[in-house]
Order: sequence, then C-alpha cells, then structure tokens
Amino acid sequence: MADPTKFGVAIVTQKDIKRYNDLTYFYSIKGDLNNAKEYIDKEYKIIMWQDIKDNLRYILAKRKLNNFLNLLLKYLFCF
Repeated sequence: MADPTKFGVAIVTQKDIKRYNDLTYFYSIKGDLNNAKEYIDKEYKIIMWQDIKDNLRYILAKRKLNNFLNLLLKYLFCF
C-alpha cells in the first residue's frame, strides 16, 4: 500500500500545470491500453512509456509481497 503522506492522485488544469516548471506525469491505465496511449500522446505527448512488467517499483513491491507470503506459509506449517 502506498504511503498517503508521499503518494497521491490529482487532476489539474493546464493553467495550473504551467505554474510548475519541471513536472513528471505518471499514469496507471486499466482497459484499452492502445486507445489510452493514443489519447494521452495526442493530448499531452508521451515522452516515455513504461509497462508495469518493466517498472522496478512494481517488481520490488510484488517480490516483497511474495516473499512475505512464502515466509508466512512456512511459519504456519511449522506449528
């Protein structure tokens, strides 16, 4: 789970975005990926696209969960 003091989601107008010089955009998309990519690129210009399978933050979080579950199962079967 993301730390709510360090992670958030916002919808901001183009005018407000211009107030910040160096912004990075992140998207999480479920559904029709091709149409979503086309729309985002047309409206905002995609500089870099990263699939979830290549996202190190996701990979590490998934491994931590899997390791935790494996340890939990080993612990439960010890008793």
